[in-house]
Amino acid sequence: MAHQSVGLGQPGRALELADASVDGDRYNLAAPRERALLGVVHARALASAGRDAEAAAALNRTEDDLAAARPGDEEPARVFFFGEASLAHETACTLRDLGDLGGAERQFARSVQTRKASTFTRTHAVTLGYLGSVQLRRGEVVAACGTWSTALDAMRGVSSGRTRRSSSTCGRRWLRSGATACRPRSSWMLERRRTSIRLPRRLTDRQAPASSALRFCDSGRVSMAESYEVVPVAHVVGGRAEPTDDYWGGTRSIIRVDGERFTPDAVKGLDDFSHLEVVFRFHLTDPADLNTGARRPRDNPDWPEVGIFGHRNMRRLNWLGVSRCRLIYIDGLDLHVEDLDAVDGTPVLDVKPWFAVMGPRGDVREPTWPSTMLADYYAMPGER
Repeated sequence: MAHQSVGLGQPGRALELADASVDGDRYNLAAPRERALLGVVHARALASAGRDAEAAAALNRTEDDLAAARPGDEEPARVFFFGEASLAHETACTLRDLGDLGGAERQFARSVQTRKASTFTRTHAVTLGYLGSVQLRRGEVVAACGTWSTALDAMRGVSSGRTRRSSSTCGRRWLRSGATACRPRSSWMLERRRTSIRLPRRLTDRQAPASSALRFCDSGRVSMAESYEVVPVAHVVGGRAEPTDDYWGGTRSIIRVDGERFTPDAVKGLDDFSHLEVVFRFHLTDPADLNTGARRPRDNPDWPEVGIFGHRNMRRLNWLGVSRCRLIYIDGLDLHVEDLDAVDGTPVLDVKPWFAVMGPRGDVREPTWPSTMLADYYAMPGER
């Protein structure tokens, strides 16, 4: 009943019931698995009531209780299902209600990975729906669309009002997002949602929502109006504060990997490489300062006009930069680098090790102006 009260938006009633369930000898004498189940519902009730610290403490106790459960324990049959996957699901819901979306995403993903989907199909589909909702709230539209698609696959043959409501919510949020991040699969995803969650029949494969950037050609293929959404995996810390053209030599900075999305395992083995390839966004560029045609490099009249794809500057449609820098050392999720020509605060979209074998093959050809223009690019500041 406490769990249902949380879902009904009645935090006071939920906490009253949950408090009663963990108070007294019944709770103290219960088997570890039963205590864990009662405890996690108590944590959810505390979170819904805004009692953050107590909710976090309740989650810790719940994890300890479940860890103490052993095969052969005398426990009520009603708690047989409560294991690692269920704990992760309820923990994720608690963290979501506390505003910790990063933690919620990790726990929902853990629940999906550890649950026996063939046995608990309905709960598996609901968890996927919740995971997609959290991903969307974090701005991870691509991931959310993929998760919701998997949820719809998982609920085939499931007769459950709760699961249907969850999938319907997925569809509505997917449509409100404009579906701009799901371009390669958007036509069949629209069709799936039209049949699975009863979208209006007028929303056919070739009629994307008005807010969508998607456009279909007469052939049915996606046109070049497609767009994608990405999120930073790291940010640059330190180094220069202002972008300037030259004298980047010796510049030291840190690529700080997002600790909410990654653990130190993500950079394991990276310190065996001397150089990194970094994809980043020119986040300080004036959006109005965009060039899609031809211009002279650095506006120098002595150099020829070159189209945007013959430049490496920031005046680009997607504001993306690519840089190769030296990796000095790694401290946790901090990558200490040198000669990275990206300023403090720059969003980093990807980091890859530089493979020598992946360098240019064959003779390298280029005009004379790049070497002239960049003669001082990696010079030391003292050489000005």
